[in-house]
Amino acid sequence: MQAKISSKNHIASPFSTPVNAGVGLSILKKLSEKLEGKFCLVSGRGIIENAQLKEFPDDIYYNGVAINISFKKSKLEVFQEALMETKLELGLINRARNFKEVIGDDV
Repeated sequence: MQAKISSKNHIASPFSTPVNAGVGLSILKKLSEKLEGKFCLVSGRGIIENAQLKEFPDDIYYNGVAINISFKKSKLEVFQEALMETKLELGLINRARNFKEVIGDDV
């Protein structure tokens, strides 16, 4: 999974910029890691579970996408902090916690 990559960048907002920034799955994956949880994505002939790709046998195909995410309950008290750290690491906000332009060159 790579941040800022999306299959839906063709949808434009009223401001002539794409609506979808392609960061949703990247945020979820990083949050699950920070909060000692699990991240699982199933699609087509494969499954990604905690960053490990596994392929299904040739006769199994999942038509669609299923995502499961969990967090360690004891870590939920630091959820907001972990979310802000994740946004900072992905370049979505700056250190002052102001949102940056997600699409295009960073200033």
